[in-house]
Amino acid sequence: MAKGKPPPSADLDHSEQQGKRRRFVSSYSIFSGAFRDRLRVEQPGVVYNMATFAAMCSAAWSSLAPEEKQQYADEAARRREHIRSLEPPPPPKRPMTSFIYYTSMRRKEIQSQNPELSLMQVSRQCGDEWKLFTAETKADWKVRAEAASIRLQREHPSKRNGGGDDDDAESKRRRYISSYSLFSSAFRERLRAEQPGEVYQMAAFTSMCSEAWGALEPTEKQRYTDEAARRREEYRSELPPKPPKRPMTSFIFYTSVRRKEIQRENPELSLMQVSRQCGDEWNLFSAETKAEWKALARSAGRCDVPDELQEGELPGIAI
Repeated sequence: MAKGKPPPSADLDHSEQQGKRRRFVSSYSIFSGAFRDRLRVEQPGVVYNMATFAAMCSAAWSSLAPEEKQQYADEAARRREHIRSLEPPPPPKRPMTSFIYYTSMRRKEIQSQNPELSLMQVSRQCGDEWKLFTAETKADWKVRAEAASIRLQREHPSKRNGGGDDDDAESKRRRYISSYSLFSSAFRERLRAEQPGEVYQMAAFTSMCSEAWGALEPTEKQRYTDEAARRREEYRSELPPKPPKRPMTSFIFYTSVRRKEIQRENPELSLMQVSRQCGDEWNLFSAETKAEWKALARSAGRCDVPDELQEGELPGIAI
């Protein structure tokens, strides 16, 4: 069934898909669309459930000759190239920061000395070592990173861009500030003042800091907790307002309504299976049904679901 050349791709772009990344186009998905269109022409008004349609489509695909399948494969490859040509070029990368440059240089050394460590453990060790560096050492790594960025821009002009600085704290999100992190910084500064020139391994420093934290009275720990909360509030007040969220698309709105119904009827299904069923049902909708959902999504906004839809009165599947 549905043999012959794949359909033309004049309808590649839909109004709701413009401006966002499209899904991967496969030869089977193109054949499935052609098979569905043929059923609509040969059997107008007939409604199939998803399992029946999937079985019919799979059987028809298996009956195709290899050269016919190759036509769909070629058309899928052509459409993918067309989609890639429409995508905007990726934004330029930011210059390498001093910490990132240090990590890139230090990681290989740690991995050669400790091949049993995972990537997460190696990254954590780099971060712990960086925290123990003095301001002068960090400044030295910053100079090296800037030199590496200039060299990279000369060798690869396409990656040239502006911006990016370790001191540009207002333009990047800070990590979560905890009471223990404040105490750890204070404890490290106290060690530097009491024992100048002394160098501790990270494991030894962590053990000493943990013991000192455990020995603090609850009132002393509360002072660090209050200071951490104050700093977090101060940071949040300096953050720019979040950009408004994009309007809900008709498919996302349909999924938000349909998902609860599927989960209630089939509690054993995983979230992935429920999402896949929503997508399969959406692919079977006619243009009129999708337009109806689009109107419902516009009237509902982002979060509110109309009461009449909460009762399960959903526009049905029609192919």
